[in-house]
Amino acid sequence: MTKIISAWPGTGKTYLGRNSDSTIIDFRSGLYSKDDEKIINPNFPENYIGAMKKIIPNYEIILISCHSVVIDALEKEKISYTLIYPEIFLKEEYIKRYKNRANPEGWIQNVANNWEKWIKDFDKLKCNKIKLQKGQYLSDIIC
Repeated sequence: MTKIISAWPGTGKTYLGRNSDSTIIDFRSGLYSKDDEKIINPNFPENYIGAMKKIIPNYEIILISCHSVVIDALEKEKISYTLIYPEIFLKEEYIKRYKNRANPEGWIQNVANNWEKWIKDFDKLKCNKIKLQKGQYLSDIIC
């Protein structure tokens, strides 16, 4: 059965998708959330979830976004998933990860400003959850 993993930014979705066998995919939301001119797609996240459902038979693990609208869509569709995110005290470690991978400064600031709220919101969810510890990545717990 395919596992859907909704993972926090900077946890290693892209790395794992590129460096594992063909049974794991990093199913990026960017192609579904915005068009070529970076205008928000009004069909997101339904288009993303619909496309994900179509590829379920092809993969053992599908790594997806953890945007709140994606989580809400998974819940609405009653799709089982595991949410993977860092412990709340790891904010500085993740900010360094974002800087090291050259995320835009505005994006980094947005994550920093919302860190505690988003982590606490995830803590309240009733789904399967795994909290990453200091220095941990998805590849440490999935492979």
